Amino acid sequence: MPKVPVDFAGPSYFGGKNDQLVLCAGKAGDIHVWDRESATLLHHIRAQALGSDLTCIAWNHAVEPFMFATGSHDGAVRIWTTPRPQRTHPASSEAHSQVTTTSNTPMDSSPALYDGAYTGSPVPQQGGANASDRPDESDKACACVTYPKTLCIAVVGVGLVGGEFINQLLNFPAPNPSRIVSLSSSKATLFSPDGLPINTSGWKDELAQSSRIPDFQVLCRDLCALVKSGQDVVLVDNTSSNVVAAIYPQFLKAGIHVITPNKKAFSAELSLYESILSASLESGARFLNEATVGAGLPIISTLKDLVATGDKIVKIEGVFSGTMSYIFNEFSTAKEGGPPFSSVVSIARSKGYTEPHPADDLNGADVARKLTILSRYIPSLRIALKDGYQSVITKSLVPPELEGTDTGDEFIRRLPEFDARFDKMRADAFKRGKVLRFAGVVDVNAKVIKADLEEYNVSHPFVTALGGSDNIVMFHTERYGARPLVIQGAGAGAAVTAMGVMSDLLKLI
Repeated sequence: MPKVPVDFAGPSYFGGKNDQLVLCAGKAGDIHVWDRESATLLHHIRAQALGSDLTCIAWNHAVEPFMFATGSHDGAVRIWTTPRPQRTHPASSEAHSQVTTTSNTPMDSSPALYDGAYTGSPVPQQGGANASDRPDESDKACACVTYPKTLCIAVVGVGLVGGEFINQLLNFPAPNPSRIVSLSSSKATLFSPDGLPINTSGWKDELAQSSRIPDFQVLCRDLCALVKSGQDVVLVDNTSSNVVAAIYPQFLKAGIHVITPNKKAFSAELSLYESILSASLESGARFLNEATVGAGLPIISTLKDLVATGDKIVKIEGVFSGTMSYIFNEFSTAKEGGPPFSSVVSIARSKGYTEPHPADDLNGADVARKLTILSRYIPSLRIALKDGYQSVITKSLVPPELEGTDTGDEFIRRLPEFDARFDKMRADAFKRGKVLRFAGVVDVNAKVIKADLEEYNVSHPFVTALGGSDNIVMFHTERYGARPLVIQGAGAGAAVTAMGVMSDLLKLI
């Protein structure tokens, strides 16, 4: 037993059957295993004889309750597990303090451990780097945090947001609480129940080379098998697909958590939303959709907390569209006049703030979907929108003459024909000391949910506080009566949207 203070490499871990053991590694190369309840030191293994000093240690709960791995500065990842009968030797006092690759002895009432076939051979980790590639980082990362479980992640959608999310996940500081078991694009899919051997520089090529065609029924079956084996499984849908959204209930019913920035399922007809709720309640699997409103801004979580703690929501109002925010921040200011509406829209499109077809933003449907999502978290409005976002009172800024225009290019070419209409709206608002903002309003008492072009005083936060493509949301509640609770920041972009998805993932840890 050690008689001097031990400098531990990283955190302690609960493990073994029913988590009755505590595992720690000393930087000098010692491994310590305690009994959780009695605090008895069951094992003191001088593992430094097998290699250099240790940098990290962790249990493997998924495969075997008494298996763990150690990493060391020599670049090796060693696997330790319960002894095999043919490898055991008669007990001796020396065996209690030393473990070699050829002998091991049961100790006390818990299994002895042996260094398995991976001794001296570094095991590659997901992310593509060996421990020896970054010894200093490994030492620091393993010391920062420990997670009670590992999540199996299936990612659907690998575009801008999906690709950013995958990179954020692969770059997550060690110990990573998740492993990616599946990637799916519209054309190909990868699956490995033990985790895909991918890294940030190679996953796109790996996926592109796959000959396996995406099949969501097969994916659900594969993930369900992991759930039945006792693992925590998460579907991360980074698409905007109605098809994927429609099968959320199936995944949830199978015990698979769903995380997504996809607004479709939560803003569609009420029947789909209720199916999602029912499936979640039945299995206990959770659905999390923070990034559907405001990207990475904590809008949905704030609303849920307000409701859960008993506050009464009076009104929610905000500028929910980054596209609309940019357009009207440029078009309508406290100064008289300004650039033509068509010019602002064209610039917004060239900067990537709009959809390829700007009418998809100007029709107000995006804001209507976000209002639908928020209203369904308010008890008195949960069933108010039977047809989802189509039930929201919505002002479309698409000129009637341009409705049905086939391409975005044609829309932009013809939009200047209608600049005079928008100039008049801006001038009329200026005469009243107002500016124009496309805002969403959920008025709980009046039971009004609308997305409309509103006029605001030049001193209003929607005028003074907004810049660029920011979102801003104000919660008027009984507790926040005199001064509303305000959330503001970037409400669009791959990095912040992926961050919102990642924050939901961490809620499952």
